[in-house]
Amino acid sequence: MSSPHGAPSAEYAEGKDFYPVLLAMAGHDLRNQLQAIISAHRGLERHFPEGPEKLYLDLGKAAATRLAHQLEEILDALRLYQDKDRLPLGPVALAPILSVLDREMIEPAWRKNVTFEIALVREHVISNANLLSSILRNLAHNAIKFTPSGGRVTVDCRQRDESVCIAVSDTGIGIAPDQVERIFEAFYRADGESRDGLGLGLFIAHRAANLLRHAIEVQSKPGAGSCFSLIVPRHE
Repeated sequence: MSSPHGAPSAEYAEGKDFYPVLLAMAGHDLRNQLQAIISAHRGLERHFPEGPEKLYLDLGKAAATRLAHQLEEILDALRLYQDKDRLPLGPVALAPILSVLDREMIEPAWRKNVTFEIALVREHVISNANLLSSILRNLAHNAIKFTPSGGRVTVDCRQRDESVCIAVSDTGIGIAPDQVERIFEAFYRADGESRDGLGLGLFIAHRAANLLRHAIEVQSKPGAGSCFSLIVPRHE
């Protein structure tokens, strides 16, 4: 039921589902607008391949791309809220998920001058394809974000008893031992700096893994990189 001028009624506004629906609507509209801005910048780049105009276009495109990634973080968190009570699990092929991940990481890795390598496998696991993709996307984005120019990020899989270990490793800045326990908190930044994103990537990955009952293991050393391993039940 709606109040005059199309505003949500008081009864609906007080409902627990009002704000998630509102955020989903706003997120959908904002994402479309951001994609239009990014596409316009790409079109203009063909007319201004160099010079000061190209510099301003690059700055605008980079800002729009950062906003698009931040919006995806918010929408990922929203999807977790909406899906927590209806989470279908079943056999999931890793090869298609890893292939999509490989394509998605081309641009962010290129912007950072980071080598991104992924080992495609034929393993099948018991999981949820959407949430599993979200976990790996956030782990990979996080690895690239905290890896300096010239570094390397790799994704590989190996069997571990009745499970498959999907490891995202980087040669980045690493994590101090006293901060490892906090890196999965929402909005927490281990380095204290304001970087791209909202500090939700690892929070989303950890929350999704908990819903799926998948474990995330962390190995890291300051200045020597990190390895985030997702442990997923193997499907025979």
